[in-house]
Amino acid sequence: MTSEEQRRTQRNNLQFRYNMTPEQFKVLCDKYQGRCWICLRRPKLKQVDHDHACCPDRRSCGKCVRGILCTTCNNKLLGQVCQETKRGKAHAIMVLERGIRYLNGEL
Repeated sequence: MTSEEQRRTQRNNLQFRYNMTPEQFKVLCDKYQGRCWICLRRPKLKQVDHDHACCPDRRSCGKCVRGILCTTCNNKLLGQVCQETKRGKAHAIMVLERGIRYLNGEL
């Protein structure tokens, strides 16, 4: 695949899945200098995170896009806590806060 074909594929994917332009994606990436918004690593593959409470499918309306994450933070951290619990944002925040307390030896 040529670089032009890769850019076209990325542009179509961003528009289809997240209702955003490459320019909007760049703005999100630039917010943390291309780093994951949670762990601050520089991932090769940047994933667009959106609120599944708004758009439960793999496609987003674009209004519920939250940021750019690495695969680990998006799929393993938030994916496990938020999507699989199906109990909503308040429950996910409680689980994460308890995890912090546990790591600090407070539980």
